[in-house]
Amino acid sequence: MDEKMRFILDQCRDFRGRYMNLGELCEEVYMLLPVPHVDGTWSAVSIRELPSGQLLIEDDSDTFLHQHLTVDEAQDVAQHCGLRCEACEANPELNATGSDVECNMYCIVERDQLEKGLHKVIKAIAYSHFVLGRRGMEVKA
Repeated sequence: MDEKMRFILDQCRDFRGRYMNLGELCEEVYMLLPVPHVDGTWSAVSIRELPSGQLLIEDDSDTFLHQHLTVDEAQDVAQHCGLRCEACEANPELNATGSDVECNMYCIVERDQLEKGLHKVIKAIAYSHFVLGRRGMEVKA
C-alpha cells in the first residue's frame, strides 16, 4: 500500500473512531452514528439481547426528541422505515413534541440480522429530516 492510500485509510479510521464510538453500559451496547439531528446532537443506537435471543435495536427516543417530531410524524417515520414506535403504540392519541412524552423507535431482529436492523434505524433518522422538510413545505389554509 502506498503512502497516499495509507494516509486516507488512517483518516477514515480516525473519523470512525471519533464519530462511531462503541461502548457497553448496563448490558447494552451503545453506538454513535455520524448522522446529526437538527439540534446539532449526534444520533446513537442501543442494542441489547432479549431473553428470546433476538436483538432489540432502538434509538432511545433520540430521533423523536432531537428532531422535534410530533408523535404522528414519529409514527410515520417508524412505519416508513420498518420500525415500531413505543409511545405511539401505547397511546395513539398523543400528538406532542418535547420532553413531556417519549417516542422510542425500535426493531427486534434475529442475531444474524443486526446490520439490517441498524440500517432501519439509520434510514429512520435520515427520513425524519425529510419529514421535517415536508412540515415546512405544507401550505396552511
